[in-house]
Amino acid sequence: EGHEVLGDMTVVGSGNTRLHTYNLTTESSTYTIRDNSVAEEGGATVYYSGLANLTVVGGEGDDLFSVFSTAAGTVTNIDGWYGCDAFVFMDDNYTMDSIQGEVYLDGEPDDSWNIDYVVFYDYFNTAEQSYTFTADTMQRSGMADVHYADMCEVILYSSSLAASWINVESVDAGMLLNLAVSDGDTVYLG
Repeated sequence: EGHEVLGDMTVVGSGNTRLHTYNLTTESSTYTIRDNSVAEEGGATVYYSGLANLTVVGGEGDDLFSVFSTAAGTVTNIDGWYGCDAFVFMDDNYTMDSIQGEVYLDGEPDDSWNIDYVVFYDYFNTAEQSYTFTADTMQRSGMADVHYADMCEVILYSSSLAASWINVESVDAGMLLNLAVSDGDTVYLG
């Protein structure tokens, strides 16, 4: 039980390479995902480049996935697996400008005690933004799409420094869309 890979490693792909990381423990874990690395607290850091697909699978505990950046041209898949998992999107500047590769999130369905949620934190963005929410996707100008499944709650902290337009086209049954908007923001429903 525990980590098999304890030392850091580098994977250099050829554009069609896939990298899968798995945590098969029952412990809670914290993951840091960047456009060139995946790190698990207390474990190894995997540095990568040239990937077509990156997959990160959490363990059975309550996991935190901090997504600081994603690489353009790399599809990132994050599976919370079991537990109450949080997926947080925020770069080092407290915006989402560094999310440049498409992301797919998967919580854990069919278990009422698993409360999985995603936080989109764009609070200190100085540029005006337009957000669109559908039942399974969040789109924002200047960043890649983020798709989500089996979430109990989706939370947006829009910019406190510039006006935002939030378009809510649909919300999945059983999911709460929580919009923390600022002065000057406009929310469109339907």
